[in-house]
Amino acid sequence: SCDWSSDVCSSDLDFLHTDLTPFARPDAVFIGGHGGHLEEMIEKVKQVLHPEGCIVFNSVSAESKEAFCRGIERNGMVLHPSTHIALNEYNPIEIMKATLS
Repeated sequence: SCDWSSDVCSSDLDFLHTDLTPFARPDAVFIGGHGGHLEEMIEKVKQVLHPEGCIVFNSVSAESKEAFCRGIERNGMVLHPSTHIALNEYNPIEIMKATLS
């Protein structure tokens, strides 16, 4: 058995094909990489997310920001105001957050 922070759960198994029902419902999920499957990942996380939980995503491109917004909207979730940070002019990051309500 493993928990949400286990290396086995995060790297050795394909998240989209993993049965998440044996695990406790997370109150927060950070999506780092998505391999072009961000909307599907949001849908899967929504199914197990604690009712008061959140999803956090660091967007580094306009495309990933649009994909996150699309996935949140399609899943009927609430997008919260984001935070913008930039270490320099070439590496802006938008920290995005969504909740079930």
